[in-house]
Amino acid sequence: MKKVIVIILALMTAVCAARAAEMNVYYGGTHSHTSFSDGKGFPADAYDTARYKAGLDFWAITDHYEQFGLASPESGAGGRKEWDVLHEIALAKTEPGRFVALAGFEWFDQSQGHMNVLDTTVIAPFGQTYNLDRFRKWIAKHPEAVIGFNHPGDPDFKPRFRMFEYHPETASQTVYIGVNSINDLENYFMALDNGWRVAPVGEQDNHETDWGNRKLWTGV
Repeated sequence: MKKVIVIILALMTAVCAARAAEMNVYYGGTHSHTSFSDGKGFPADAYDTARYKAGLDFWAITDHYEQFGLASPESGAGGRKEWDVLHEIALAKTEPGRFVALAGFEWFDQSQGHMNVLDTTVIAPFGQTYNLDRFRKWIAKHPEAVIGFNHPGDPDFKPRFRMFEYHPETASQTVYIGVNSINDLENYFMALDNGWRVAPVGEQDNHETDWGNRKLWTGV
């Protein structure tokens, strides 16, 4: 029996080692801003900076959804909707196997907090989704959307997503939570205790032209 167990453990070790050898770690960011909201610079520069200067594998631009408007002439796409331009740039900057450019937006409820939305081609209408309940109803109607809790330890937001009240209708879409500080970590544990299955991520949330250069990265 002991010999059999040893053989099984040896096989399991070999299989795990083989699987580990097939996997890679990819670094990037899930939360950043440009002049399409209250940041600086343009999306093309953000993706290039994250890829070529910071050496990252993926990068998400998530400008504030209520601030998307018409692109300025300086952006090279003057007069067009910034939301559409962002997606076109993200598609152009993505190189399979080398770099993934993600486009999204940051939703907010002034009393409950901020959340990022990725992987959707449509943007939530601000007038119809300005509070948490309305936003969740919109998200439930867009199952392709991937959601993350942003800077949950921010003292300006209390009680933070209603103390992370569990919402089963959007739980499968809500996959990460920003964890950059001790306060964030406490809220991460609260979210887990309430039933959310979210992974901790590092988020730069930059508003300057230093995309990816602060090393507040997420590893996948």
